[in-house]
This record gives sequence, C-alpha cells and structure tokens, in this order.
Amino acid sequence: EILIEKILVREFPGDNVEEIKRGQAGADSILKVRGPSGSISGSIYFEAKRTNAFSKPWIEKLKKDVAAQNASIGVLVTETMPVDRKKPHLVDGVWICHFSDFVTVTRILRQGLVNISKITNAEMVRTDRAQIMFDYLISKRFADTMTAMLSPIFKMSDLLLEIFSEEI
Repeated sequence: EILIEKILVREFPGDNVEEIKRGQAGADSILKVRGPSGSISGSIYFEAKRTNAFSKPWIEKLKKDVAAQNASIGVLVTETMPVDRKKPHLVDGVWICHFSDFVTVTRILRQGLVNISKITNAEMVRTDRAQIMFDYLISKRFADTMTAMLSPIFKMSDLLLEIFSEEI
C-alpha cells in the first residue's frame, strides 16, 4: 500500500494521492487525476493485495468502495492474479493487474480520464455557446436590432413600390 502511494506520487506529481488510513473502511489509496487545466478529471481507487491466492470477493468489495468514494475507476493490484487471467483485465468494472503492470495500467486509465474530461468540457462549452446564441436570438435585444436594421430597408422598398406604381 505504501509502495503504491510512493510510486503514484513519483509518477504523477501533478495529481493528488490520498492515503486511506489503516482501519478506515475502503481501499488503500486514491489518485485524483488533474488535467492540463489543473482541474480534477476523475479519480482512480487502488486496493493492493499481497497474498498467495486470488479471491473473487475482493472485486465486489472494491466496487462498493469505488461507489462509496464516488471514484471513477477501481484498480485491484495483486501479487497473485486470477488462475484464468495473467494479464491486466477488467472484471465487473474493476481493473485487475499485477504489481509489475500497475504503473502502465494507471498511465492508460489516467490518460483516458483526462481525454474524457476534455471531451466533456468541450461539449459543455459548445452547449453553453449554443444556449447563449439561442437566448440572444429569442431576446428583445435581437428583435430590436433586427427592426432597426430592417426598418430602413422596408421603408425604401415601400417608397420604391410607390414610385413604380405611380409610373404604371
């Protein structure tokens, strides 16, 4: 657990690493990922297991801990991988990886959180701009501006119609 925290602090110095105190309910540590703007893009919740046998109930416990912490992703870092899978993989929404793979898996998951955050923020800006434009188009200010612009044109058109109708 301490090793994971030290590695996270070293590998991701711009992010926040929080220890879950011993005896406190929950996993071992949480990495709060900061995007390029400095805002939190999401969080990765880590549970470390150094045992001789893999236990499936760990997955369900970590899922509950992830939900309780409102974390984005759960990662179970284990010395003993499940019998049927030796490489990093996803089970019921929880990533499972060996200690030797955990930095690589974390880099990938972290980048995914940053990318999703960028897309979400861009969509919010686009939606906000569309809303601002819509609000302006239905506003009295826009109606007054259009009236001021079109009024002389309509007057000129009416005047031209009068002139042409007198000539006919």
